[in-house]
Amino acid sequence: MMPSDTHKIVIHTDSTLVGVHVRRFNAPTVDEVVIIIIGDQFQTRDIVLHRRNEQLTKVAERHRYYDALQYPILFWDGADGYNFSFKMVNTVNGEETNKKCSSMNYYSYRLMVRENEDNHILKCRQLFHQYIVDM
Repeated sequence: MMPSDTHKIVIHTDSTLVGVHVRRFNAPTVDEVVIIIIGDQFQTRDIVLHRRNEQLTKVAERHRYYDALQYPILFWDGADGYNFSFKMVNTVNGEETNKKCSSMNYYSYRLMVRENEDNHILKCRQLFHQYIVDM
């Protein structure tokens, strides 16, 4: 658990404090969420879900659902991301081998341009760039 797991930020749009400027505590005007990551680049970037039953669930960045949670626009269908248990496939006969698939091989395959196939990830401009850098 994170040290601030006991805190919530709630903005009541219908209440204003007496003697305070009217726009001091404005409610958000867009439905975007911003996350500030503090620390160095080698710390984990786990996602903490605040569930409706008030419990917190941690999703590690190496979990297969991490991609869909981090990039819901790219993976609106909840497609699994990379998992350590993926095996390489023999390109000749299509059979699974005993060799594990590396994350580099997996994401290279995901980002590959293929003839007669539409890869929507490649069309997402800046989000695509962010996804490539993260993965």
